[in-house]
Amino acid sequence: MIYVIRPSGGRLSNWLSWFYQAILYTVAAALSSGFTGLIVAFIGETLNLKVIEWSLLIVGIISILYGLREVGYIKLPMPQRKWQVPVSWIINRKYVGAFLYGLTIGAGYLTYITYSGFYVWLLLALYLGNPLYGFILGIIYGLGRSLPLIFGGLSLHFKESNVATFSQLVFLRANIWKKVSSVLLICGGFILLLL
Repeated sequence: MIYVIRPSGGRLSNWLSWFYQAILYTVAAALSSGFTGLIVAFIGETLNLKVIEWSLLIVGIISILYGLREVGYIKLPMPQRKWQVPVSWIINRKYVGAFLYGLTIGAGYLTYITYSGFYVWLLLALYLGNPLYGFILGIIYGLGRSLPLIFGGLSLHFKESNVATFSQLVFLRANIWKKVSSVLLICGGFILLLL
């Protein structure tokens, strides 16, 4: 993502162009994942999973297990569609492409899934069975998916670094991000177990 939607050069017009693309991507990602959460929560409402006493317990256990998976302690499947958004979308029409990127990546299930939290928030939305809560959880997830783009672009702009420098921070130190994700999933899982 950072390789495709990024500030290019120090001119104000380049910075504004990136900012507009980042906003389009973020809004589209938040809306797309919000609607994913809404649909999943509607399914949960229809199935009425809240009446099953142990369903929240299952979500908590899965959260802990996927938290352990994030740091490599155990192996768990991550069902996903192994497809990447074409770079041509952004090259040919950068603003429309940025919006389409956000819609596709924000939905979560259309592309690679890199962090296990995707499954946990979907299960939680399914359990809660409240479309409004599912929509809110989805928006939070979509905004989270936008953070690397926003922090990366700001880092490139204000530190006058290049894409390679930022990619080292994000990709070469990915174990830091995995550990943070792991801690959040494990803590969230224990909280769900206590509810």
